[in-house]
Amino acid sequence: KMILTSGPEQVRRFRAEAVTIARLQHPNIVQIYDVGENGRHPYLALELVEGGTLAQKIADVPQSPRDAARLVETLARAIHQAHRAGIVHRDLKPANVLLTRDQEPKITDFGLAKQLAADHAATASGMLLGTPQYMAPEQAKGQASRIGPAADIYALGVILYELLTGRPPLQASNLH
Repeated sequence: KMILTSGPEQVRRFRAEAVTIARLQHPNIVQIYDVGENGRHPYLALELVEGGTLAQKIADVPQSPRDAARLVETLARAIHQAHRAGIVHRDLKPANVLLTRDQEPKITDFGLAKQLAADHAATASGMLLGTPQYMAPEQAKGQASRIGPAADIYALGVILYELLTGRPPLQASNLH
């Protein structure tokens, strides 16, 4: 993963993502192997996951209840590990779940993650981060101080709904 345009805020978030991923060791979370710069472009060397995204797999195709429950249980166990480490993902969605060749899910893209014990000034109240269809109400309202593990659990519920029906419960492209 590399950022090509790198203003100070982008670089800060990118480095924060690297620190966040490095703290997480779980078989269903994409692992980080290296952090560096190529010229003036920061990069993260992440685990190669070759099976595409969950979004690609389920595009408008409902899954069986058993398969959906098994997949969400696996994701819940992985995100629980993040929560135990004091990290809230804040952007869980099928596009941020990669699949191995054996169709095992791996959560990726911790670029919007929140460190629960960190300084809350990094995300000002009223600032919306995430994907509207998967946002918990407190997240959609921009109530940064109220966003915690429950926001990820809400997103898992939306993912389960989408797995069962073939579409997310809300399909608007924005919050208005």
